Amino acid sequence: MTVYDLLTIALSRQEHYGPLTEIFDKAMKFSYDNVHIWRQFSLVLISAGKYDHALSVLRQCNAMEPTDANILFNAAKLCINHLNMAGEAAEFSKKLVALGDDHLLASRGYLALGVASGRQSLEATLPEKADSFSDQALEALQKAHELDPLCSLTLYHLALQHADRSEVCLSIKSQLCCSIGLCVVRSSCPCKG
Repeated sequence: MTVYDLLTIALSRQEHYGPLTEIFDKAMKFSYDNVHIWRQFSLVLISAGKYDHALSVLRQCNAMEPTDANILFNAAKLCINHLNMAGEAAEFSKKLVALGDDHLLASRGYLALGVASGRQSLEATLPEKADSFSDQALEALQKAHELDPLCSLTLYHLALQHADRSEVCLSIKSQLCCSIGLCVVRSSCPCKG
């Protein structure tokens, strides 16, 4: 364990992100090619609320280590949760999904892609574009559900996407059937679908 890891543990517990940010900023001069230090720096910046700077650090991490699923997932999550950059989040998610379905973050990659595409569908001005993004979102969320059928966050966003598409019965069925564990017979829903 490096000195920087120990400093991160000690100062993060006390929520001293300002000094920690300065320490990592100075550490970049000596450890420019160390991906681990860059990754730690990005996490400290996220904790400190410096989201734009954190994204640029995550981009640098991605350039240094293009197949690291954690970096891609953190970048996509940052773009979705804090920066409102759905297009950028979709790009990071597509890179994560391209790594294949056999790694631990595969379902989260599809989830991030589904959420990003869903946001893009809401932001689209042309109906054709909105429908295309909505279809992409639904497809990605269904794939995420296949990979991790017990993930409540995936089910929530799947239900939300169905609701955005005015498929209320499917939305309710997605949320209730899977997350609560009830077996709802398909014919019990008054809508077809």
